[in-house]
Amino acid sequence: MTAASQKRKRMPRSGCLVILALAGALALLALALVLVLQARARPMPGPRVSIRQPRTGARLSVEDGSLVVLRASGQEPIIRYELWVDGERQAILQPAEGEESLPDSAQLR
Repeated sequence: MTAASQKRKRMPRSGCLVILALAGALALLALALVLVLQARARPMPGPRVSIRQPRTGARLSVEDGSLVVLRASGQEPIIRYELWVDGERQAILQPAEGEESLPDSAQLR
C-alpha cells in the first residue's frame, strides 16, 4: 500500500466521523428544542378556577349570603373549596366523610 492509497482510505472514514458528529449535534439541538417547547406548554401547577356567578364586577354584601358558583379543574383531585372576601375566609367546602375529593363545580354562600 502506498501513502496515497492510505490517505484515500482515511478520508472517507474521517468524513463519516464528521457526518456522525454533525448528526449527533443536530439530534442534541432537536432534543433541547423539544424539551424547551414542552416546558412552555405545561399547564401551571394547581387547579384552574373560574367563578360563574356572580358576574365579574358585581358588588355583594357578605351579610346577604350571596351564592357563588364556581368550576375548578386540574391534574389533581379537588379536595377543598374556600371562599375569601377582603382577606377573610367566609366559607369552606370539603369532601364528606368517606369521600376523597369534590366535584369540579360547587356552590358556596
